[in-house]
Amino acid sequence: MSIADLVRFLENRVTDVNFFKLYSLAKLNRLGFFFLHKLMEHCCNVHSFKRMYDVERHRFLSIKQVFANMAEVLSSNGIDYAVFKSLRPYPFTTVDIDVIVFKEYEEAVRCLSKYGYRVLGSGPESVTFSSPGGVSVDLYREVAVSRVVYVDKDVLRKHVTKVETPFGVVVNLSPEADLVVFANHALVKEHMFTLADYFTVKGLLLRSDVDVLS
Repeated sequence: MSIADLVRFLENRVTDVNFFKLYSLAKLNRLGFFFLHKLMEHCCNVHSFKRMYDVERHRFLSIKQVFANMAEVLSSNGIDYAVFKSLRPYPFTTVDIDVIVFKEYEEAVRCLSKYGYRVLGSGPESVTFSSPGGVSVDLYREVAVSRVVYVDKDVLRKHVTKVETPFGVVVNLSPEADLVVFANHALVKEHMFTLADYFTVKGLLLRSDVDVLS
């Protein structure tokens, strides 16, 4: 089984594959839940994967709950923010939530602290919290790596949207803005482009308005 086989399966182009080998490959590429989601969608009789799917789906929903809870805290306290790079265009169990604060950054930090979010560490332009739900939340003053700002947040502020989740509304960057930030992040910070990145960029492109991107 190869990366090409995994891509074909996730894009619904092939189903006659060794599921166990593909699942191992999917996990290595941070696509484990996406793979299980597709497996349950198209091959409902694969009982050996059902428990793994149920565990990961519970985790997925728990993370979505953290998104909604955090959004409620920030919105109800008048914080001007947007989630970015975190709500993927496919089922994904993220390990952290990235949030850009457009105004009153220090107030946003105090706000999360007041609501039980525990500070884990900080950098020149960000503070990392552990949420009451156990998911890390990175609160950014600027979209930056260390002190290097790689996207202007004042431009991003013009491109936000509200996303419905099973537990409430989350303010997120528009697909076009999220795509720009995601691509820059992969180049500036990660210096790599993974299979998970491929599905993210592809999904965001499909949701984007080409005129806005140009």
